[in-house]
Formats: sequence, structure tokens, C-alpha cells
Amino acid sequence: MKAGQHAEFFEIVADGEKFFKVFSTSHIGDIAASDQSESNRMNIESDLDFIEKLTDGYCVYNTGKEVVIEQGNAFEVYDERTEFSEIRKVFEPETLDEFDPKIASPIRPAINTLKSLPIDDVFKDAFKNPQTGAQMRQFLPDLENNYSPEGLFNAFLNMFTRLNDNDDYKQLRETLQQGIEINRNRIFDSKEPYQMIAKAYGKHGINIPEITESDKNAPKWYNELTNEYIRLDMHGYQEDKVSVTKGTAF
Repeated sequence: MKAGQHAEFFEIVADGEKFFKVFSTSHIGDIAASDQSESNRMNIESDLDFIEKLTDGYCVYNTGKEVVIEQGNAFEVYDERTEFSEIRKVFEPETLDEFDPKIASPIRPAINTLKSLPIDDVFKDAFKNPQTGAQMRQFLPDLENNYSPEGLFNAFLNMFTRLNDNDDYKQLRETLQQGIEINRNRIFDSKEPYQMIAKAYGKHGINIPEITESDKNAPKWYNELTNEYIRLDMHGYQEDKVSVTKGTAF
């Protein structure tokens, strides 16, 4: 419809007196997960503009206690979603140069001190250990030889990006299944997947911890469903096929 197709349908749904339309933060999240290069900027802005005009800026979101509908701005919600990826720039000298010297001068020594602080030796040992080194280089390659808060922060941020944009989730799933020696082919159609998972962990003397913390921005039932889905999928039960398309892994 944004490109002018389905004009009759658009005329129907665009009627604000007959239809109340909203966009959700998930819609904006899909756009934020797409190609963010400058060459795709015009397409992103046209998507946001179309959403804004179609919904008159009404956004629906979940506070964890209730579903809220508020009139806002699709562009502002998008900016909030993409701000996190900009946080790492605080460690870059050119970022501080953009600030007023009166602000940057007292901040720069603190940032330099933070960047030089060592982190726990457990990370170094994990890279040196033949049994864990390969996995560390696979999922946290940016951390090796940069054992500092800056290195740790960037390594985890890059890992989260790869889990969403690439097929790293598939690799993480395979690593977990191999590590606990669970038979993916057997559990895939098992009638008792939880028993198989518990047995696999039990052979290694590992107790599966109960998930007690929940996302405060989602209702309890949503957290429970999400946690159980990830638990089953990660261990191979009816696991989803992971394929990468348009910068997002599914």
C-alpha cells in the first residue's frame, strides 16, 4: 500500500472514522532490525512515515501490568529502539570530540581509566582452556586480547547483534546440544522432552536452574511462554529452522 498498490483496500482502512488503527513496538523493532545502512535510510523513513500517517501516531505497548495505547510518534519510537546500538560510541574518542569541551574534558580521563581496567581472569582462562577456547572465540571473539570493560561490553553487544542478524543462534543451539550430549533426533518428536532434557543434564551433574526473573515490560504469561519455547527449542524439541533474511535471523 505504501507503494500505491491495493488502492481500494487502502482507502477503506484509511478511514479514521470507521477504523481505529495502532502500531506496536514490534513493528518498529522489525524496522530497526533491518538494513541500517545509509543506502536503506530512505526506505526506513518511508516505512515510518507510512506507519505514522496510517495510525495517526497511536502506539500500543505492554508495561508488564497492562496494555497501553498512546498517541506518540513512530520516528521517536524507532530512535529509542536504535539508541542502544549507539551506546558503544561512548568509548570512541571522536564521540567525545562532538561534546562541548567543558563537558568532554572531565569525562575523558574517566573513560580512559575505565577502558584500561582489567576484568576477571576467568575470561582469559576460558580462552586458554582447550575445552572452552573454541566456543569463546566463536561467540565472543572481540574479547580475546582486549580484557577490559570496553572489550567485554563490545564483545557482548556484538554477540547479541550476531544472534539476531546472523545464524549464531543456530550455532549456539548446536553447541549446547553437543555439550550436554542430548540426541537432537530423538528429542525432536519426543512425547517427553522435559524428561530427556533433565536426564541429559543429570548425567553431567548439572541442575537446571529455575527462571525466576522476568521481563518487567511483559506480562507473566508471556515470559513463561517465551522461556519454555527457548528451553525446548535450544535443546532440539521441534526446533525452528534458522535462516537469515533481510538482516534478521529466524
